[in-house]
Amino acid sequence: MLLRPTLLDFKIIGFYTGRLVLGVGMAKFIPLVVSLLCREWNIAVIFVIGAASCFIVGYLLSIFCRVEKEMNWLRG
Repeated sequence: MLLRPTLLDFKIIGFYTGRLVLGVGMAKFIPLVVSLLCREWNIAVIFVIGAASCFIVGYLLSIFCRVEKEMNWLRG
């Protein structure tokens, strides 16, 4: 039997994907600091743009896909 995903399932996936993208955005601060210490300004700008885009997308997904229900691995 195939399970058909509902809108709630897609919202849960979107919420946790947003959280994951926020984590990627935070991880971009490590190479940003290194590039600033090495005075590589062009590379630092690229990391700032990448981190900012990750934060924007992550927060939008977290806000628009917010659900009260947690993930449940056992359907029943």
